[in-house]
Amino acid sequence: MTIIDRVAAFCHEHQLLTPNDTVVVAVSGGADSVCMLDILLRFAPALNLKLHVAHLNHQLRGDAATADAEFVRSLAQRWQLPVTIKQVDVAQLAHQQKRSVEDAARTARYQFLRQVAHKIHAEKIAVGHNADDQSETVLLHFLRGAGVDGLRGMLAAAPLPDSHAVLIRPLLDIPRAEIEAYCRAENLSFRTDATNRDENYTRNRIRHSLLPVLETFNPNIRAALRRTAALMQADFPLLERETDRAWQFVVKTALPQAIIFDREDWHSLPAGAQARILRRAVGQLRGSPTDIDFRHITGALSFLKGSDVGAMMALPHGLTLRVGYTEYTLATVDYRPPPPDMPLLAADETVSLAVPGNTSLPAGQWMVRTALLDTATVSAETLRRRPPWRAFFDADCIGTPVLRPRRPGDTFAPFGLDGQRQRLKKFMIDRKIPASLRNHIPLLVAENGEICWVCGWRTAHPCRITPATERVLSVEFMQKSVNEFTH
Repeated sequence: MTIIDRVAAFCHEHQLLTPNDTVVVAVSGGADSVCMLDILLRFAPALNLKLHVAHLNHQLRGDAATADAEFVRSLAQRWQLPVTIKQVDVAQLAHQQKRSVEDAARTARYQFLRQVAHKIHAEKIAVGHNADDQSETVLLHFLRGAGVDGLRGMLAAAPLPDSHAVLIRPLLDIPRAEIEAYCRAENLSFRTDATNRDENYTRNRIRHSLLPVLETFNPNIRAALRRTAALMQADFPLLERETDRAWQFVVKTALPQAIIFDREDWHSLPAGAQARILRRAVGQLRGSPTDIDFRHITGALSFLKGSDVGAMMALPHGLTLRVGYTEYTLATVDYRPPPPDMPLLAADETVSLAVPGNTSLPAGQWMVRTALLDTATVSAETLRRRPPWRAFFDADCIGTPVLRPRRPGDTFAPFGLDGQRQRLKKFMIDRKIPASLRNHIPLLVAENGEICWVCGWRTAHPCRITPATERVLSVEFMQKSVNEFTH
């Protein structure tokens, strides 16, 4: 089969092109992109493809880069194709963003291609990655410690973040030597980038130094690396399905700024599932940044396995991982959780309650309704089945109560412990009340200063209803939007 036939078969197998597609063709001026443009031109009449040439001058090679841009412009004009050419100072971008020149160039290039695709309403963006690029990519990911996701290498077709266009790689199955031979046979001139020999770039060191050494062990190492990519791509959908199931099981809340995991469910998952979920969560929050690598993920897993409540770990790209009583939260540093759906007080507030009557809390969303009841109307079943934000007390023991937050040294005698007292701080810790709420939980305090209720959690022994109780005080927190109350 000729290269043209093989590319056609590859495009058909992976559904890279459909009739009437508008395709942005990324042309650097090198052999790969020139070959790709020539072959796509041959496909265009039968598929009614509309091709648009795009070239980004990275301004890294001075006059040579300018000459590349002019070569691409001339090529497009000769083949009567529309062309968009732009220049970006990639070295300056890399300095400003504190990233490698390679990474900054890649980011700038894809951003440019997305912009062109958006402007002309293109469905596809074609780039000239070839089979040798695939071998180098798999090896590069292996050296960085990648798992299945990384060892898949490059995909024949992949969605681009923030774009409706699909990135396609028509030459991904064709080795570089065959591409250059095609260009010579078809008299296609192309540009040679001198920086492709510069071994200050990691990919070039892999291409010119590491792969030749590996070929002394296995002359077919490049094909073996591509087979690895194909095997990983075949396994990936199965892993993704299992990750989907685990995600539904363990994720309590997924927000634009935070992913919250159920702590107990998290620890029931195998480490491999935890790692995949954590990577996916990072991707959702930050778009799969390349410098969240194996050591970050394993470090995060160790942190979650052995850290106490309240611990926090910083991750790259402004992400934090926090340990709660019942959840783990991966979030951006500027994430602020919504206020809890419960009545809270400011740290220095004291609220006198009307008895009987309704009292609004200062925050305005909640009110407290108190009522004096006859003991005959309050059955044991009513006491047992009361909701968390309603409680009953001996009215004569409690007097006219107030609400206040905790104070240093507070103690109380929880109901059920026969009057045994304990520090309020220890009670809140034992009940796993989040530290951020402890200074704001309302306490119902009797006239004599006795804490009668850690509201929402536990009433106190001294204020309980006994056979000697003559009047019952009902205290109920209600949201103001609720018009009907339970008595």
